[in-house]
Amino acid sequence: DEEEGTGSKIVPRMVFTKLELETSEHPLFKRIWRFKHIINPDSPLLTSEAQKAIMHNNGNWPREWNNHKAVRKAIRFNQMVVSFTGISNISGASVYKQKVYDYVDTVVGYQFVNALYRGRRGNLKVDLRLINDVAEQTGGGGEPLHVTGKGSVRDSDMPKAS
Repeated sequence: DEEEGTGSKIVPRMVFTKLELETSEHPLFKRIWRFKHIINPDSPLLTSEAQKAIMHNNGNWPREWNNHKAVRKAIRFNQMVVSFTGISNISGASVYKQKVYDYVDTVVGYQFVNALYRGRRGNLKVDLRLINDVAEQTGGGGEPLHVTGKGSVRDSDMPKAS
C-alpha cells in the first residue's frame, strides 16, 4: 500500500534470528545431518506469553501444554529459512542450499523418518523418497493428519463441510 502523497511503500517488518541448534554427529556431512532446536524461554519461535509462562514454571514447558493445540498456540513465526553453505570435496567450489518453511509447513508432534539404509553390499545409502516423510514422535500427541494423493495435510487445513 502506498501512503497518500509520499510515494513510499510500507514494507512488512522482517526479523532474522539465528536459532540455537543441537546437532547429532557430523560425519563430515557424508549422509544425513540431523539437528534440533530446543524450545525454551529464550527461543525466538515462542510467543512472549509462552516465554513468560515457561519462565514462571522454573524454565520448564508447562505439563498441560503437552498437546499439539497448546504447542501451536505457543509458537509463532511466519517463515523459517534454513541455509547451508560448504565447500565441494570434488571441485573445491562453494556450495549453498536454502529451504524456506512457512508456519503452515510445520507439523507438530512428528519427526523425520530415518532415510538411511544398507545397500546390497552393506554400504550406507540414502532413500531420497523418504527425505520429507515424517512419523509421529515417541509418546504420541501429534496433530491429526489425513493422507491424500499429494501427501499429508493437517485436520486444520482440511476444507470444512458446509
